[in-house]
Amino acid sequence: MRWTWGLLLFFVGQTVAYTIPAVRFEYPTMRGFRASIPDTPGLQMFAFHARLNKPFDQFEEGDYTEDVTAPDGDGRWTFDTNKPALPNGTIIYYWVYVQFANEGYWLTDKKHTVTRTKATVAPKSTTTTTTTTVKPTTTTPPPCPPTLTTFNGGQPTCAGKLLFEDTFEQGSSFAPKWQHEVRIPLDTD
Repeated sequence: MRWTWGLLLFFVGQTVAYTIPAVRFEYPTMRGFRASIPDTPGLQMFAFHARLNKPFDQFEEGDYTEDVTAPDGDGRWTFDTNKPALPNGTIIYYWVYVQFANEGYWLTDKKHTVTRTKATVAPKSTTTTTTTTVKPTTTTPPPCPPTLTTFNGGQPTCAGKLLFEDTFEQGSSFAPKWQHEVRIPLDTD
């Protein structure tokens, strides 16, 4: 009986080894959002998938997605985008996949409603260095070795240049020029 309880506790302990923390949403600017979870020793990847105002059917990729493979300088695994305009009331539907200690964990069917006054968090500070190198431009045409081949009524072409390519599909511009060759065998022996 003690062995049974010991094995049961062992397996329960193995299946509840990690719980994904709640995703924190921030709005550093009027466009976009930041979603993050805190770093935990053993965390290897944070995959975030989001869509605006439309729930997921299954594990679809989402309109805003990224696999984050390292925590940021603030000790958080962070997805950051500045693409969508997010007025108050916008619903962010999302799901998360986390790899922890070589095991995969899912957080699905989640949603977050955007409510903010202005920017709720200061933008992350970045340092940008711009280096401009001016390269001289030349107007030398590419080499064109002569060839005896001509096309479209005698126009010359360069050696090694592709003259014609067609995929023989119905939507192709050359499709009306092609006909199927259908043969019926006359001798059936």
